[in-house]
Amino acid sequence: MDNIYLKEVSENDIDLLKEYNDDCEKNNYSFWISERRFPDVIKNWKLNQTDLSKVHFYPFWLMKDNKVIGQTILKTNIEVDEMWKNIGGNISYVIIPSNRKKGYGTKCLNLALQKCKELGLKDVLISCSINNIASKKVIENNYGILRDIVYNYSNDREYRYDINIDESLKNFCYNNIRR
Repeated sequence: MDNIYLKEVSENDIDLLKEYNDDCEKNNYSFWISERRFPDVIKNWKLNQTDLSKVHFYPFWLMKDNKVIGQTILKTNIEVDEMWKNIGGNISYVIIPSNRKKGYGTKCLNLALQKCKELGLKDVLISCSINNIASKKVIENNYGILRDIVYNYSNDREYRYDINIDESLKNFCYNNIRR
């Protein structure tokens, strides 16, 4: 997993967004965000990072050799929002379709947990659809402990996992992942 890293998203990253969205479009996967809305969304997220009445969003690109291969959004202060507190959790991530099934999701979550630690989190909540076997493996490869199964707002069932960040980072070994 050489040269894979997280790059903080900037409102000026239109070229990276286009690269991400183009891959999604080629593979019939929905876009992350429209190019038109992108700068304003990122600016608002950054402005809200100090507002204690709002969830704080920290977006990152997952990069390999200076190319976008995915994205992750870290969320703190989730206790102020019922959806994020109960279903969505602290971390979301997506690997672009052309780079799936290569272990990048597992590495992305590991890097996201490192950033969560830098943000002062000790534990995170993360969820995935019970139909998303790949995401289930990614979370379990990062030492996620199944908390429960809930119904989300679309009435679909989701696994909810807790991850102790220090335990996950201490035990993580990319070479031992289950794919």
